[in-house]
Amino acid sequence: MPAPARPVMTDIPCNGMSDVTPPRPPGKIRRVAIDYFSLLGDEGWTPLIIDPADRQQHWVDGGALAAAPVDVAATFEGAMWCSTKIDPAFNLLGVRARAGFVVPMRHHNLRQLTIVFGGELDVDDGSSDGARTIRAGQFFVVGAGTPYTLTAGRDGVTFVETWPRPAVELETYWHARGWVPN
Repeated sequence: MPAPARPVMTDIPCNGMSDVTPPRPPGKIRRVAIDYFSLLGDEGWTPLIIDPADRQQHWVDGGALAAAPVDVAATFEGAMWCSTKIDPAFNLLGVRARAGFVVPMRHHNLRQLTIVFGGELDVDDGSSDGARTIRAGQFFVVGAGTPYTLTAGRDGVTFVETWPRPAVELETYWHARGWVPN
C-alpha cells in the first residue's frame, strides 16, 4: 500500500487554528478553531437546568415530568452546572455537581458512559452490591433502562456523559427517589 502523499491534519500551531488536508472545494472544509481549556477550571460553567416541560424528560410512569409530584427547580437549584466549552455536536455533556448533591434516580433509553475528571461520584443502581465509588480517571457504563442515582463526593465532582446515539434521541425517565417534593 503506498504511503499517503500528505498528512490528514497538519501540526496545530500555537494560534489554535489548523488546516485540514487534503484540500477540498471552498465551503466543504474550513479552518477550525481549537479551544484549549481545563474541564476542572472555573471558567465555562452555567447552571444545569432540567426543564420539566422538555419532551425528553419523563416521570417514571411515562407521563410528563412537569406533572410529577416533585419540585424540579428546588431539587437542582445551585447543585449542578454544565460546561459551555464542550460542543454538544460531539455528543458529550460536561457536568459539575456540588459536594454531596444526590441526582435523583433516573434511567435512560440509551446506554450511558460517564467519565469522572475531578472529585468522586457514588453510583447506586439498586443492586445488592450497593453504591460504587468512581474517582477521577475512572469511568462507568449504565445500561439502557437501568435506574440509578449519583451522589457527588465531599469535594463535588466533574464528569462527562456520552451516549451511543445523538443526545436529541436521549429520553430520561425520572423516579421518585431523591427529589424535593412539591
